[in-house]
Amino acid sequence: MDPDWWVDVIGQDDEGAAAELVSLDLKPYLDAAEAADTDQFEFLRALSIATSAMLNPESWAEPFRPMAATGEWRSPLPSDLDDDQLALLAAAAPLVEHRAVRARLADVAWTYGRRDDALMQLAIDSYRSAALAPEHWFSVGREAWQRGLALAGRRGKRDAASRQMSEALRDAVLDAGQTDISFTLSCSELLRQHGRALDRPEEIGAHLRSRADATEAPALARALMREATEWMPRGSDDALIGRWQVGRLYVAEADAWIAVDRGNGLLTSGHLLENAIATLLALPRRFRSSHAIDDEIKALRSRLEVSRYHVIDSMREFTSEPVDLAPAAAAVQASLVGLDLRAALRALAGLPALPNVSRLRQSAATVVDRSVAWRIASRVTYSSDGRILRRRGSGADDREEEIERGLAQLLVQHAQVMTSAFILPALQVVSTEHLITRQRIMSWCVESPVAPIGHEGLWAAGLHFGFEWDFGPAAAVLVPQLEQFVRLLAKSRGAHTIVVDELTGSETEKSFGALLDTPEILAEFGEEVCNTLRYLLLDRGGSNLRNHLAHGIASDNEAGGPVACFLWWFCLRLVLHPLLREPESSDGTRAE
Repeated sequence: MDPDWWVDVIGQDDEGAAAELVSLDLKPYLDAAEAADTDQFEFLRALSIATSAMLNPESWAEPFRPMAATGEWRSPLPSDLDDDQLALLAAAAPLVEHRAVRARLADVAWTYGRRDDALMQLAIDSYRSAALAPEHWFSVGREAWQRGLALAGRRGKRDAASRQMSEALRDAVLDAGQTDISFTLSCSELLRQHGRALDRPEEIGAHLRSRADATEAPALARALMREATEWMPRGSDDALIGRWQVGRLYVAEADAWIAVDRGNGLLTSGHLLENAIATLLALPRRFRSSHAIDDEIKALRSRLEVSRYHVIDSMREFTSEPVDLAPAAAAVQASLVGLDLRAALRALAGLPALPNVSRLRQSAATVVDRSVAWRIASRVTYSSDGRILRRRGSGADDREEEIERGLAQLLVQHAQVMTSAFILPALQVVSTEHLITRQRIMSWCVESPVAPIGHEGLWAAGLHFGFEWDFGPAAAVLVPQLEQFVRLLAKSRGAHTIVVDELTGSETEKSFGALLDTPEILAEFGEEVCNTLRYLLLDRGGSNLRNHLAHGIASDNEAGGPVACFLWWFCLRLVLHPLLREPESSDGTRAE
């Protein structure tokens, strides 16, 4: 095979060149070769397929992944090559001067074609010829060396190439003149995870530790110290002291941020203090006790609490043009004025306040798809008392999680708007024009299938609190009763509401969230209502009112706020459901 004609096609060798980039320049040559109907076309097509895939050195079973994939379509992979094409690549590989392309062709031909030792050696030599230097290490060098080590490792521990590559990596790590700490750390990690076992590994740990001690930047020193401990015997005093030092370096970085700017530093220091506490808690209890580390942890927790409250105090409120709800509230009140009690209750309980969850989910998805911030930025969600409710790192492929989070917030906003625009204005008219006593409410609950026998008084008390505009106690009473109603309803429809522990045989009731997921409850309430209850009562991204009430976390403002009022109205709607379904008489009245 004459290599002269493909020199222009493949291009000149370059230390920073990747094999994947070659495939981007092949189309004009492919078109010309196909039009001329030459033998070169078959080779170029095989070359295009082999070089278009991305190297995936983390996987031995699937060392290449498609350049692009959408739905059921993907770009070509080397596994698509047939035997003739693989033979062409095997013949061409030794003749290619371009290092990255030569490594790729030899690797593909050996992996999917003829398992020839010469091809494997060619691939290994080509991969390890990538410069062991910081300039191109993170773009092409690290992946090439990792794949070369994987291939060499298949030959066994005595393979010369594996030993030589491991020794070269060790020399790079121990290079005292190397100023690029990221490069040093990457070489150390690659050697530790994929290289051959070397003599005196503690030498690497000691070197990295000395560099950590000499590094002023806490973040870099911490990374060096953490890597140093990986080379030390597990459980040894040196390793434990190193991990202790990692925790202290988190604190040092937090102090550095605060020293530069106390306000913004407190905002930044929170997650550093959390990591410090987690690192120190991971140390053995005996070691912590002998070095008084628990006292450090206690002090750090006090600092963390201050930091979290500062975060909450520093949050800014984003406002937009106000939405005038007065016309809607006035229209609701006008529709209730002058009605008798039953008609007024029918109107109050029948307000169109339930959300369209499907539509809100679409809105949340639209917001997520139009934003790129959630893809590149980390996010921490705090509760009003400074607890972390949810943490997400940057770059995570969690579109659905973001949509769920947005939906939970939209449902809370919906409850707030419906409470202000419909429920409270309507309740004001009903409570002003009619005297609604607890005894009267008790009569409704006795006749309603919603309140179980023996629970009518609790339902009546909770509803009466709402008619007195005391929504905190109303929610505290009604939310547990609502959960019990759902449980009994599921049982009456044949659902299994008890979970049996396979080890002990003990029985426990299913959680509220599990009950809402049962087919029987979904069929009874519908997915819209079940999702509304889940996001308002149970979801950490929503109000989570049920759990906050159960654990005493809810404040007066939260317990008596718009979401609590909305849930009170929902419980009233359930109790008065027969009234809503009862047809009116011809003159629009009812008999008591």
